[in-house]
Amino acid sequence: MGIDESSFKQGQLDLTYDNWAADDVLAAVLPEGVETAAGYSLIGHIVHVNLREHLHEYKHVIGEVLLDKIKQARTVR
Repeated sequence: MGIDESSFKQGQLDLTYDNWAADDVLAAVLPEGVETAAGYSLIGHIVHVNLREHLHEYKHVIGEVLLDKIKQARTVR
C-alpha cells in the first residue's frame, strides 16, 4: 500500500496577478500589520465599500483592486 512515486509529475506553474483574489492582493500591497478586512456590497455595477477608519488612507488602492478584481464593477464608492 505504498505510494507509487512514478505517478507524480513535476512541472512549472506560473502565478500572475490574475491568480490572486482581492483579499490576497490587498494583504500583499498594504503595509504589514494593516488589517485588510473591508466589507463591500455589489449593487449592479457599483461596489459600495465600508472602510474602517484605519483603512481610509489606503482607500484608493483598495478601490483600484476591487475595481480590477470584481469583473462587473465599474464604480467603487
